[in-house]
Amino acid sequence: MIPQEFVGFIPSLQPVAQTIENHQLTYTFTWEVQRRQEHQQHCQWYAKVAEQNRRELEQMKGDIDILSWIRRDRR
Repeated sequence: MIPQEFVGFIPSLQPVAQTIENHQLTYTFTWEVQRRQEHQQHCQWYAKVAEQNRRELEQMKGDIDILSWIRRDRR
């Protein structure tokens, strides 16, 4: 408990608590925005790579299967 004669000299803790709460809220919001942006970038990259892999797979399906020729010659 604070003696009555010091009450006028000690600043109220309410503004400090509000400042800390505002800082934490701002930090949390900024962190969340950054994580969502990173996730969105990752999803875009993943979709791009997946489409490229699909195109390559379709192209490979049309290629000649040389490996099967090599295996037949060994038997």
